[in-house]
Amino acid sequence: MTDTATITTGSWRELLGPKNLGASTVLAGGVALYATNEFLTISLMPSAVADIGGHRYYAWVTTVYLVASVVTATTVHSLLLRLGPRLAYLLGLTVFGAGSLACAAAPTMEVLLLGRAVQGAAGGLLAGLGYAVINTALPREQRVAAFNQRAPWLRAVDGPVIADVMMRMIAEFGALGIVEARPGVKGDPDFPETMFVESLAASRRHRSPGRGLGPGPGSRAVRP
Repeated sequence: MTDTATITTGSWRELLGPKNLGASTVLAGGVALYATNEFLTISLMPSAVADIGGHRYYAWVTTVYLVASVVTATTVHSLLLRLGPRLAYLLGLTVFGAGSLACAAAPTMEVLLLGRAVQGAAGGLLAGLGYAVINTALPREQRVAAFNQRAPWLRAVDGPVIADVMMRMIAEFGALGIVEARPGVKGDPDFPETMFVESLAASRRHRSPGRGLGPGPGSRAVRP
């Protein structure tokens, strides 16, 4: 059976209030900068090719950005240990700015690709930092509240009539997900030592917690 811990809820007002607005802006801003940059670049590429040429390298403008971001995302943990979150963010923003300047002033497509690689490296760092620093940047109360709002993965077999539950599972077999046991937090009474994390099938994602098999991906529950 699932745990019955008392649920405490947070709010957008708390998250975006004076106490947390700075941290929320930095964390979300780094991820948004990485994500939106790609869309902006794609929309500007026809004009860039018309100005500096290099049509044969068109696809590489996206490729080098993504490859560089994946590589630097793997270094987030080590950078945090060496520099701390403040210097790591400043490094990422500085490098991203340098890459943006190189792209803006690029006289040829080769220079543009170099600037995109620098941008991607910094973007991957900023996006990774957003996920890595959130545990320490936001107050414990907000993190506990977010965890307590998870949906129980055993909700699909809850019901007064077992036959109805089984028939619903058969009818909606394509929406069944996978539940994996993952390490939790040891020595913390607010979090379990083992977490059962649900990932729903990509074919269908149910949003209502009262019907079907789940409200969406990443639902979590714990059983003792």
